[in-house]
Amino acid sequence: MNTQNNEFQARQFAYELGCLAKECGFRDNIIWQLQSVTAEQKAFVDRTYYRTISMQVIPALLNDLFTLIARQLDSLQMDIISIPPQAETSVDDLEYIIAFCQEPSE
Repeated sequence: MNTQNNEFQARQFAYELGCLAKECGFRDNIIWQLQSVTAEQKAFVDRTYYRTISMQVIPALLNDLFTLIARQLDSLQMDIISIPPQAETSVDDLEYIIAFCQEPSE
């Protein structure tokens, strides 16, 4: 059951990201980043980049869900860079999966 729930959440996240990209008129060649981040890092990304999408995740499920989302986005052929968590960041500190357009807000 948990695996099905994770797969559903991954599909939902990918769908919402695709809708966001279309609604906001982002060009097809815009590259998005997908990251696992702490609450502080999420706040920084939200301030720095225009149009982000994120979801809060239980740390124990974060790696599996991150992988499922990255696979789902690949299957949709979206230009996205998946950045794994940094070595110096404890997995227990990571709370969010966030996607954002690499063009900074103005």
